Amino acid sequence: MREKALVWTCIITTLIASLAMVKPASAATTTVYLSPVVSTGMPGDTFSVDVMISDVFDLYGYEFMLVYDTNVLTATDLAPHMGTSNEPGFFFPTYTVWYYAMDDDPWGTGEGYAWLSVTLPLGTPQGLSGSGKLATVQFSVDAAGQGYLLNLPMVLLGDPTGPITDFVVYGGYFSSTTPVTFGANLVGKSAWPEHHHFVALKDEDGLQTLYAKVRNTGTVPTRVKVVFEIYDENGFLVATLETPTVVLNADLTITQTVDWGGYTIGMKYSVEARAWYDGIGNGATQTPGIKIKPFSFAVV
Repeated sequence: MREKALVWTCIITTLIASLAMVKPASAATTTVYLSPVVSTGMPGDTFSVDVMISDVFDLYGYEFMLVYDTNVLTATDLAPHMGTSNEPGFFFPTYTVWYYAMDDDPWGTGEGYAWLSVTLPLGTPQGLSGSGKLATVQFSVDAAGQGYLLNLPMVLLGDPTGPITDFVVYGGYFSSTTPVTFGANLVGKSAWPEHHHFVALKDEDGLQTLYAKVRNTGTVPTRVKVVFEIYDENGFLVATLETPTVVLNADLTITQTVDWGGYTIGMKYSVEARAWYDGIGNGATQTPGIKIKPFSFAVV
């Protein structure tokens, strides 16, 4: 059944439990992601992106919103992946209840969305487990452009007992003007403690703040973080600290910070800072930047 819904209501959280099941403790983390990660096209083209899921257990329903840049793209169609037991891949049965809505720039921000909510009928004995396709979203290319244009800011999953909370979500990219490249590095004299070289700790809260400047050197926005490795004056690694991961637009530089309170008064410390970024567009900051920025400080 295919119906439009203008009121965004998560049906998943109101499902009545019909069968209590326990996810195996050794199961991998459930992941929702886009395939392909990087989509390409020129004005006038159309392309499709699949919303995929992996390692889910007892899935009874799902809801997602895919947000895109309306200066470049328009969402033209979306539908859940449904079929029969003879079809390969992950799917919901043909009697699944689903609702959808699409809107091009509803907020006046240059962003449009495609929204889909899917549930098994109440009373279905159990949900679906495994990996495969949840839905397909089709786009038309309106103009040449590039960027982090395919984002999943809202994803909800449910089992027969209520919401599933243990999962991760990765978005994707679109490009038609230049090749998609990913990169990030620390720049210039970019890493330092808050009070600079060999000075007294002055923070009222007793924390030493470490800083680093990181630049996106690729052609599309990417996820970045900075990792600080702190060594004592004897050369022993005493702490590894990470800044929060953020999405950094192409050619932009930001300052990231992290606080450390594990120091010893009177000790000198040396630090090596390095940027890490999403190097293949899969959402994980697993690629190290080339530059390592060393600095030192003392707490007196």
